[in-house]
Amino acid sequence: NRGNDDMFYMKFNSSNQPVPAWGGYIGGAGFDKINVAAANGDIELDSQNRLYVTGHTYSADFAHVSPPDVCGYYNGTINGTVSNNVSETQNGYMFRINTNANGTSSIDYSTYFGGNGYTAMKRIYKDPSDNLWLCGEARALAMTAIPVDGYYNNGYSGSSTNTFFAQLSQYNELIWLSYYAG
Repeated sequence: NRGNDDMFYMKFNSSNQPVPAWGGYIGGAGFDKINVAAANGDIELDSQNRLYVTGHTYSADFAHVSPPDVCGYYNGTINGTVSNNVSETQNGYMFRINTNANGTSSIDYSTYFGGNGYTAMKRIYKDPSDNLWLCGEARALAMTAIPVDGYYNNGYSGSSTNTFFAQLSQYNELIWLSYYAG
C-alpha cells in the first residue's frame, strides 16, 4: 500500500477461500482505480491463467515492469504535470500477473497505456488465440493510430472525447489502434 487509493488482486479457490501467496497490492502515490462494475477498468484471464488488469491512475510512481518482448507502446512515463509523484492528468494502465510454479504470483509487466493526454482504460478481452483487445477513451491526442484498411477512423477526431480500440498480439505486439468519435 503506497498511496491513498491502491488496488489489490487476489485469487480464490473453488470454495471461495483466498489462495495463500497469490495476491498483492499495486499502485503509487496517487489515485489508482479499477471499477469493473462502472466500466472503469477490467480484468481478464488468458489460456495460461495469467491475469490482465486495466484501469486508470494518477500515480507517477505506478509500478512499471517492461514486458519480456518490449514493443514501443509500453510506456514508463506518466503524462501531465507531476507533483509529489501525483499527476494532474489521468493515465490508463495495464498489467499482467503470472502464477509461478511454486504457486505464488508476480507481475510479468505493468505499463501506462496512453499518450499526451487524459486516457482511461475501460474494457479488456482475451480471445481464443490469446490476442488482447482493449477499449478506452482519450480526451486529447493520446496515441498515434496504427491504421488498418476498413477501420472506422485512423486518427483522433479532435472532439472532446474519443473512444479507442486496440489489439495486441499474443506476443504483446500492438497490431492496430483506431479511434471512434461522433
